[in-house]
Amino acid sequence: MAALVFIIHQQFHWLDAVDGYAFLGIGHEGFVERLNKPKRVVAVLIDQAAHESRYREQSPLSRCQLHRDLKRLYAAKPSLVAIDIDISPANWLVGRSAPAVSASRAGWRCPPAESVVDNEADCEEKLYCMIKDEKDTTTVIMKPFDVSPSAAELKRLKEAWMTRMKLPNVRFGIADVPVRYGLVIKQYSKGSDWFAAQVRHPTAGSRGEKDDDKEFQYIDPRGYAEIDPIPLSTLDSLTDEVATAHIEKRLNDAFRAAGTRVAFFGGAYGQGDLYLTPIGEVYGVEVQAAAYLSKGLGQYHWLDLLIDIVIAVIFGVVIAVCWHFYFTMRTGNIAWKRQVAPLVIVLLVVCVVIIALLALWISLQLLARYGIWSSPIPIAIGMLIDSFVSGSIEKAVDTIRRHEVLVERLLNSDLADVHQILKNDSIGFFEPKNFGESFRHMVYGGVARLKYKEKFFAASLLAAWTLVWFAAISYAAFLTLH
Repeated sequence: MAALVFIIHQQFHWLDAVDGYAFLGIGHEGFVERLNKPKRVVAVLIDQAAHESRYREQSPLSRCQLHRDLKRLYAAKPSLVAIDIDISPANWLVGRSAPAVSASRAGWRCPPAESVVDNEADCEEKLYCMIKDEKDTTTVIMKPFDVSPSAAELKRLKEAWMTRMKLPNVRFGIADVPVRYGLVIKQYSKGSDWFAAQVRHPTAGSRGEKDDDKEFQYIDPRGYAEIDPIPLSTLDSLTDEVATAHIEKRLNDAFRAAGTRVAFFGGAYGQGDLYLTPIGEVYGVEVQAAAYLSKGLGQYHWLDLLIDIVIAVIFGVVIAVCWHFYFTMRTGNIAWKRQVAPLVIVLLVVCVVIIALLALWISLQLLARYGIWSSPIPIAIGMLIDSFVSGSIEKAVDTIRRHEVLVERLLNSDLADVHQILKNDSIGFFEPKNFGESFRHMVYGGVARLKYKEKFFAASLLAAWTLVWFAAISYAAFLTLH
């Protein structure tokens, strides 16, 4: 049953929703175990307080304030800055810049670095010039949002801006986040133009082109514990020099832990960019930072199948023993055993819970210690079906068959043999005494016994079922290798 559930899950993904929420809980525990680890990346966040006080809740964000905040960040000398905000030319600023600056939209005629400008359009241009001039820092910029087909002029403006920003130190990345069943637990893994992939391995000439053939890999939830957040509101009372020194110190700490000085910059306000992850609701920039830190969790389907089969074999013995004792006691001729037989079912439920917790513990240890995700859901579903459906039916049929054989033996025996038959009611009914006998009986023993009794049609049916069982196991093993 574990193999069948595994096959159905791998082929049709029918357990993806349940599997996702299982990852949510187990991933959270993996995150907690990493909380005291050194931080490997800095995230400068426009938090709610900063959005209200510094940016006046303006949308699109104030270009002058963005320039001031990013100037502080660049002054801390990061090796890479990932801007998870659409900073492309705002439609409402077109044509509002000063004449000397508006001419630069066709080229690069930047205002002096120390010049004071308070016009939003001029600040926007000064922001682009600052990014261009930070040649020692690679900048990954979020690809602009798509515009409606009717906004042809704005689309041309953004495309021209992307062409102008095609610089040796600038890359573009697609900041889309895959949401499945209300959860964000994976990142796009195919192609190099996704935002996190560009931060990890900046590719020259990247324009953030989408790859329609999307593939996914899990975001390691332990990465969220390695993000060092710096809300901008905590820097409000500091001068530019002190704020820069504060950010630089945090970057130095990240460098000692990871060997890189990477800083993310993005919004952490409002409700529109919140996503449910293993550590709770976080903002898109934090998801991108965790995706950057994550190399993707290892997924070894052969390990999943092996764990499922080992647990299934162990639990199969428990199921067989429990249901055997239940039906033996329930149909016996001793009154008190018939009354306590339901307690065996309670014991079976306890065993189901214990083994399910064991599967969860194995999944947690593999994730927290080795970065391997092995879902406990297929084996849990298989155990439930085996415990209360197929297992009980199989033992009920065995019990009925045993009684039929007993009655047949009694009717065909002499009176002197009745006492011996009643003393050992298994006479004439095959019962494996150990695992080896059980395995041989399952593989060929049952077919051989039926053939010996010249029940050829029944032997053929049993042989067919045995082949189907082996085919399911073989196909599950095949899926683990592809």
